[in-house]
Amino acid sequence: MKPAHAVYDQELRFGGKICVAKTDLGHDVAVWMPPGRDLPVQPLQDRHHPLVQRAHELMHGRGMIGPFRGLLFCHGHALGTFEKYGYSVYGGDGMELVLSDEYIRLAPRTLTGARAGDIIVWRRSGTIVHSAKLEIVLRNNPTSETTKISSKDTYSGFSHDWLTHYLREWGDDWRIYRHR
Repeated sequence: MKPAHAVYDQELRFGGKICVAKTDLGHDVAVWMPPGRDLPVQPLQDRHHPLVQRAHELMHGRGMIGPFRGLLFCHGHALGTFEKYGYSVYGGDGMELVLSDEYIRLAPRTLTGARAGDIIVWRRSGTIVHSAKLEIVLRNNPTSETTKISSKDTYSGFSHDWLTHYLREWGDDWRIYRHR
C-alpha cells in the first residue's frame, strides 16, 4: 500500500500533472501538481496559461475563465498539501473525502472553539466552493470582525482579510474543520 500523501498515476495534462494521492486513511484522491521539479517555488510558465484555463473551462464552464496566476488552488493552500507535498486537491468529491478522512468538523457557522490553523470551508447548494485558513482567532468571544483569514483564489493571488470580508464574498454556508 502507498503511504499517505504519496503521489502516483501521473498524467501530463492542463499544463501540469493530474495525479492520484493517498489520504491519511489510504483512500485515493485526485490532485493537481504544477509543472517543474521545484514545485512550490517554480513560476508557472506563460505557455501553460491556455492549458490551465482550458482545464478550468471544462470543469467550471466558459464564464469562469480568467487569467491563471499561481501554482495552486485554494484547497492546496487551506489543507497545506501544496506546501508539504506539492499538490492541490481538486474540489468536489476529492475535497469531501479529505475532510472526512483527515479532519473533524466543528459546529456550523460559529467560531466557538476555532483556532489559528483550522480551515474554513464554504458551500453552495451542498457543494464546496472555497476553502481558506484561519490565521488569527481570538481565544475569548471570536467574531467575524476579529478573525483573520488567509485565502488563495484560483485566478489571483493570496489575500489576508477579516472573515467579514469573505462572508460577503462566499456567503453564510460555512464550517470550520480541524486536522485530526
